[in-house]
Amino acid sequence: MKNSNLVKFKMDPVPFCIFKEQIQGELIADSAVRNSRLKSKQVAKITGQQLEDGSWDRFHTLSTRSIKKITTENAVKRLLILGLGKDDLPLRRAFSYMEKYLLREIDYRDDKENLSDWREINELFSAAWMLEIDNSSSIANRVADKWAMLITQSFTQQEFNYRDYLAAFKKIFKVDAGKRVWNLECFHVVSIARGRLEPKTENRFIKHILGGDKGLYYLTSCGKLDSIPSEFMSRNAVRFIWSHYFLSRFPSYKKYSEPVCNWLKINRLEDGLWDFGPKSKDDVFLPYSDSWRIHINRKIDSTILVENYLQSVSAY
Repeated sequence: MKNSNLVKFKMDPVPFCIFKEQIQGELIADSAVRNSRLKSKQVAKITGQQLEDGSWDRFHTLSTRSIKKITTENAVKRLLILGLGKDDLPLRRAFSYMEKYLLREIDYRDDKENLSDWREINELFSAAWMLEIDNSSSIANRVADKWAMLITQSFTQQEFNYRDYLAAFKKIFKVDAGKRVWNLECFHVVSIARGRLEPKTENRFIKHILGGDKGLYYLTSCGKLDSIPSEFMSRNAVRFIWSHYFLSRFPSYKKYSEPVCNWLKINRLEDGLWDFGPKSKDDVFLPYSDSWRIHINRKIDSTILVENYLQSVSAY
């Protein structure tokens, strides 16, 4: 969005880099600017806990025995939200750690659940985050292709078919679907599906996600994504828009975006910015700025999130 109202504001390193790279589409070649993001408060809070092996101890689930207060998954998620990418050392190290798991060179420290599909689920989780960092990984793409095949075979009819899902899971992964049917509305499944589905299947899949009861499980869990939040200045609104921003990467999504765009237009402030309010801070999706003690920083962060979404849905 070249005509963004944000151009007149001085920003902290993280929101500045996100604004330049993701909204204005500019490549930041200045190493000093990139390093300032790595040293920023929000990034350092996460990278300061990274272990030598590239992990944050546990991968998916925390434990009272864990030496860290964040999982590797959640650390990677937060760093990606803060705009880091494959060229940044913390994510390169995390990528290598997850890749070693897929290569069966290491095992995660998490307590193993009593599920017949435990390995397949952890490979899904790992591949999804690896492809979010770098989509050229051959081993992660092989995992993703299997799950895309599962989605395709589960949506041969107009809607998700439970029996087709179970049969396809057993056929593709050579195991039963375990004690529970893995929720296709979870972040990891949606993440790996991007660019792998035929248009007809993709549309059915996106419609299924939007009609689910829990939002994008393991990403936001903000409730139904086809129901506009009742309160704009809230964490739930941030999680709602993040879910839709994530889904906007699918071409089939655009036809469902009008209610969200109208909701955002209604809640735009007179100065042309947006504000999700002080209660929206959860240290996951917001903030980007080092501190919200300065009121304008919260509005800058909120506006960056909104403009990222609006620019994404206008791309198709």
